[in-house]
Amino acid sequence: FFFFKQKTAYEMLRSLVGSEMCIRDRSASTVDQHQVEMDQSLSEKSKLEMKIAILETREKSGLRQLESLQKTLKNAEEISEDYRKEIKDLDHELLKVREEYYSTKENLVRAELKLSNSLTKVQSEHLRVGLSLIHI
Repeated sequence: FFFFKQKTAYEMLRSLVGSEMCIRDRSASTVDQHQVEMDQSLSEKSKLEMKIAILETREKSGLRQLESLQKTLKNAEEISEDYRKEIKDLDHELLKVREEYYSTKENLVRAELKLSNSLTKVQSEHLRVGLSLIHI
């Protein structure tokens, strides 16, 4: 009875010759090439994941800044509305002051006219009295 011993992979690789060696070498280099490509893909994937994380952080920061600016704008609009009301009130007050000013100025002109008329009457009376004294 004949017993055949099966060779191990190590024993087979050492015994490869010629075209078998080319096949073995080509397989190893293909595996190595696939490993390099896989490593590059993983490296690229890691870079992209890192870039995404950075962009997400920047987006969140930008959103916080936008929310802050929107609050500031809302506050500014409320303040602006308050100022508009205050300006309207001041315009109304200014209108009243102008009306009072022109009314007072008109009264002053009337008083000056009365005074001028009275002065003219007094001067006329003085002149008449002076002339009558001269004639006496």
